Amino acid sequence: MCRVTHAVRLQIRADARTREHGAEPDLITLSVGAVELARLDGRHVSTEVAGGFTGRTVGIQCTVGRVLVRAFGYRPAP
Repeated sequence: MCRVTHAVRLQIRADARTREHGAEPDLITLSVGAVELARLDGRHVSTEVAGGFTGRTVGIQCTVGRVLVRAFGYRPAP
């Protein structure tokens, strides 16, 4: 069982990308502090690829053991 006894702040950032012949899908970056956890092609969490999926959502999933979420907040980037 993984036990986290302190707050973890996950930052999710969407950065627009451009290419020669128009805009590319955005790049989603997940990080905790200065540690980058993953980069995802924004198409995979959008209506154009997922079909019927309207917008992006955030959720918490525990894959091992249990998790207690005391708070969740959302703040758009400045």
